[in-house]
Formats: sequence, C-alpha cells, structure tokens
Amino acid sequence: MRGDAARFQSDRSGAAIVGMTNPKFSEGADMNLDFSSLQGVMVIIGPIVLAAVLLWALLNNRTSAKQKRRTEDATKRVRDEQNREDVLREP
Repeated sequence: MRGDAARFQSDRSGAAIVGMTNPKFSEGADMNLDFSSLQGVMVIIGPIVLAAVLLWALLNNRTSAKQKRRTEDATKRVRDEQNREDVLREP
C-alpha cells in the first residue's frame, strides 16, 4: 500500500503536505501537464480580447444623425396619433 498511498510530511507550521507516489503520475514527461503557461496566456490575452470586443460593439452600435432624426420623427407621429385617439375617446 505504500507505493499507491499518499505520504504525509509536515512543515514547520504543522500543516500536512501530501505527496502522491503513484507511479502512473510520476513516470514520463508525457503525463505531466503544466497549465501555468496556458493560464498566463489566458490572463494576458483574455482582457485584450474582451476590450477589443467591447470597443467593436460600442463603435458598431451607434446610429447616424439621419437614423436618429427619422426614429424621433416616427415616434412623434405615433404619439400624436395616440393622443388624438385618446382625446376623441374622452367624454
């Protein structure tokens, strides 16, 4: 059982340190995956991609002055029409 069991060592603070001695995980470099470099890339590239997407969304979501004027005119027409109908319904 000693080969597959975890060994406990203690440091000066009294906390236990667990060391795995399973031969499957200790043999060969192919089984050891180091995700610290991938995490570093994600920490650096992630915010840059997020900022780029937010900037693109802000720039492409703007309306032109002509579109805004047309929308305001249409809204005014609908409100005036609704107001006329409401006035006709009042006793």
